Amino acid sequence: MIEKIVAIDPGVHSGIAEFVIREDKKIAILRKIHVYPVNEMHKYISFFLDDTDLVILERFVNPYSKLTKDAITTIEMCGAVKHETYICEVKLITCVQSQKEGYISFAKELLDDVHFEGKQHCVDAVAHGLRYCVKTLKMEVGSVECNLM
Repeated sequence: MIEKIVAIDPGVHSGIAEFVIREDKKIAILRKIHVYPVNEMHKYISFFLDDTDLVILERFVNPYSKLTKDAITTIEMCGAVKHETYICEVKLITCVQSQKEGYISFAKELLDDVHFEGKQHCVDAVAHGLRYCVKTLKMEVGSVECNLM
């Protein structure tokens, strides 16, 4: 049974959203959000995987032929997360950027009162988590509550 989901928007600044699924499976609670710069993310990867049942990771898709420094950093971050989920034996699913598009507005609404640098990365991570809750767990979009700790 899935109880804790961590959704990640990887990059130079990685957005992370943690969802806890209630026992009745009718409500997902957005419990924590974080933004980590790349030089700190490696310290926290295994920490946020503690007691996690599933990680949702946005895959890197480069529409351009030239790889920039930021693009390479994102690719490396994806590899680090994949490695850590393997080591910690946490289920990993990947998704592409376009899959979150229908959930961005609700993610922004959930985080409306939150203000910090890098918030958009958290919005993206929350949108991926919302999509999973709706499409896979068959929850209603409105059944996701925000109770940040």
